Amino acid sequence: MHRNRLEKLVDKRTKDLQLAKEKAEESDRLKSNFLANMSHEIRTPMNAIIGFSTLLDTPDFTNEEKKDFRSLIRSNSESLLYLIENIMDFSMIESNQLKLVNKKFNLNDFINNIFESYSLRHTNTSVELKLNNELERDNYSVNSDEFRIKQIIENLMDNALKFTTKGFIELGVRRNSQYIHLYVKDTGHGIAINDMEFIFKQFVKLEEDQQTAKRGVGLGLTISKKLAELLGGHIKVTSQISVGSEFTLYLPIKILT
Repeated sequence: MHRNRLEKLVDKRTKDLQLAKEKAEESDRLKSNFLANMSHEIRTPMNAIIGFSTLLDTPDFTNEEKKDFRSLIRSNSESLLYLIENIMDFSMIESNQLKLVNKKFNLNDFINNIFESYSLRHTNTSVELKLNNELERDNYSVNSDEFRIKQIIENLMDNALKFTTKGFIELGVRRNSQYIHLYVKDTGHGIAINDMEFIFKQFVKLEEDQQTAKRGVGLGLTISKKLAELLGGHIKVTSQISVGSEFTLYLPIKILT
């Protein structure tokens, strides 16, 4: 009996050590992929910024061409800033240093401003942007961190725009007895069932994204999920290949006033 108990204990310890080893190897792999992606993502806008800045000093280009160069420099500078902000936010969340700043703001103004901002920048005529605010007549105010909620919705909108080439993207608001729902629905290529469990994991980019050279280091959805939890809510996703996806931010109804 003693020998049997000892064998079972050894088997259990061996399995635990094997599991720990596999987790450590997976963590190392993800971090290596993250560093490789981050290096690429930083170099790409930096090369553009340096290259076009150099061309501005060349007299061979017209003023119109130099205007285009300045626009590209601004665009790549914004991409670089966005990347750095994502890394800083993730670090602050992981170290429990990110603090929420709650204040009262109007829900209609909030959702309209986001929609108008994307409408002004949207250039793909094959994709229609839609707004569906089911709470517009109630004219609610929200007592929460406006900046962080906006950050989540913009991450979801950016993803929808990245992966939707035709059809529509819908930004919407609705509620039930427990939660206010802020959602982004698209007619993109969708997410495979097997990939669902990975999309919110840190440093992860789906294989399809890698193959199609989609930009990003795999932190946007991770940050959004963690921010949603800090706000007292959560994010859910439904998706079907070749049909589209819907990401919904659920926030507690008590924040409505």
